[in-house]
Amino acid sequence: MQMLDEFVRTAAQAGAGTLLLVAGQRPVMRVGGQLQPPLAEDLLTFHETQAMVETLLNGPQRLVLETDGSVEVPFAVAGVEGRLTVFYGMGSHNLVFHLKGGAGER
Repeated sequence: MQMLDEFVRTAAQAGAGTLLLVAGQRPVMRVGGQLQPPLAEDLLTFHETQAMVETLLNGPQRLVLETDGSVEVPFAVAGVEGRLTVFYGMGSHNLVFHLKGGAGER
Protein backbone atom coordinates (compact mmCIF):
# COMPACT_ATOMS: atom_id res chain seq x y z
CA MET A 1 0.00 0.00 0.00
CA GLN A 2 1.86 3.03 -1.31
CA MET A 3 0.31 5.65 1.00
CA LEU A 4 1.18 3.61 4.10
CA ASP A 5 4.75 3.06 2.88
CA GLU A 6 5.19 6.81 2.32
CA PHE A 7 3.88 7.74 5.78
CA VAL A 8 6.08 5.18 7.56
CA ARG A 9 9.17 6.06 5.51
CA THR A 10 8.69 9.80 6.10
CA ALA A 11 8.23 9.28 9.84
CA ALA A 12 11.35 7.12 10.07
CA GLN A 13 13.45 9.62 8.11
CA ALA A 14 12.30 12.39 10.48
CA GLY A 15 13.35 10.33 13.51
CA ALA A 16 9.78 9.93 14.73
CA GLY A 17 9.08 7.59 17.59
CA THR A 18 5.36 7.39 16.81
CA LEU A 19 3.15 7.61 13.72
CA LEU A 20 -0.60 8.07 14.28
CA LEU A 21 -3.08 7.10 11.57
CA VAL A 22 -6.64 7.80 12.70
CA ALA A 23 -9.73 7.82 10.49
CA GLY A 24 -11.17 11.32 10.19
CA GLN A 25 -7.81 12.93 11.03
CA ARG A 26 -4.68 13.91 9.14
CA PRO A 27 -1.73 11.54 9.64
CA VAL A 28 0.71 12.88 12.22
CA MET A 29 3.98 11.81 13.78
CA ARG A 30 5.59 12.51 17.12
CA VAL A 31 9.27 13.48 17.20
CA GLY A 32 10.93 13.96 20.57
CA GLY A 33 7.55 13.77 22.27
CA GLN A 34 6.12 16.63 20.19
CA LEU A 35 3.40 16.26 17.56
CA GLN A 36 4.55 17.52 14.19
CA PRO A 37 2.51 19.16 11.41
CA PRO A 38 0.32 16.70 9.47
CA LEU A 39 1.99 14.53 6.83
CA ALA A 40 -0.88 15.12 4.40
CA GLU A 41 -3.63 17.67 3.82
CA ASP A 42 -6.39 15.11 3.33
CA LEU A 43 -8.12 13.42 6.23
CA LEU A 44 -7.73 9.65 6.39
CA THR A 45 -10.97 7.85 5.62
CA PHE A 46 -12.54 4.86 7.32
CA HIS A 47 -11.87 2.82 4.17
CA GLU A 48 -8.19 3.82 4.07
CA THR A 49 -7.51 2.83 7.67
CA GLN A 50 -9.55 -0.37 7.21
CA ALA A 51 -7.44 -1.28 4.15
CA MET A 52 -4.26 -0.66 6.17
CA VAL A 53 -5.48 -2.98 8.92
CA GLU A 54 -6.33 -5.69 6.38
CA THR A 55 -2.87 -5.33 4.83
CA LEU A 56 -0.95 -5.36 8.11
CA LEU A 57 -2.78 -7.97 10.20
CA ASN A 58 -3.15 -11.67 9.50
CA GLY A 59 -6.30 -13.67 10.26
CA PRO A 60 -5.51 -14.60 13.89
CA GLN A 61 -4.41 -11.03 14.65
CA ARG A 62 -7.66 -9.66 13.18
CA LEU A 63 -9.60 -12.09 15.35
CA VAL A 64 -7.84 -10.74 18.47
CA LEU A 65 -8.69 -7.21 17.32
CA GLU A 66 -12.35 -8.10 16.84
CA THR A 67 -12.53 -9.95 20.17
CA ASP A 68 -10.50 -7.61 22.39
CA GLY A 69 -10.93 -4.28 20.58
CA SER A 70 -7.17 -3.86 20.17
CA VAL A 71 -4.05 -5.77 19.19
CA GLU A 72 -0.31 -5.07 19.33
CA VAL A 73 1.99 -6.76 16.81
CA PRO A 74 5.43 -6.28 15.29
CA PHE A 75 5.50 -4.59 11.88
CA ALA A 76 7.91 -4.13 8.98
CA VAL A 77 6.84 -1.58 6.37
CA ALA A 78 9.05 0.11 3.75
CA GLY A 79 12.17 -1.20 5.48
CA VAL A 80 11.08 0.23 8.85
CA GLU A 81 10.36 -1.99 11.85
CA GLY A 82 8.65 -1.55 15.19
CA ARG A 83 5.45 -2.31 17.07
CA LEU A 84 1.96 -1.55 15.81
CA THR A 85 -1.06 -1.01 18.03
CA VAL A 86 -4.42 -1.19 16.29
CA PHE A 87 -7.56 -0.33 18.21
CA TYR A 88 -11.19 0.24 17.42
CA GLY A 89 -12.49 3.62 18.48
CA MET A 90 -14.96 6.25 17.34
CA GLY A 91 -16.39 3.88 14.74
CA SER A 92 -13.18 2.95 12.94
CA HIS A 93 -9.81 1.27 13.24
CA ASN A 94 -6.93 3.46 14.36
CA LEU A 95 -3.24 2.65 13.99
CA VAL A 96 -0.33 3.69 16.19
CA PHE A 97 3.12 2.79 14.86
CA HIS A 98 5.96 2.75 17.41
CA LEU A 99 9.04 3.02 15.21
CA LYS A 100 12.16 1.13 16.20
CA GLY A 101 15.06 3.50 16.71
CA GLY A 102 12.84 6.58 16.61
CA ALA A 103 13.02 9.35 19.17
CA GLY A 104 11.09 8.28 22.24
CA GLU A 105 11.12 4.59 21.29
CA ARG A 106 9.46 2.43 23.92
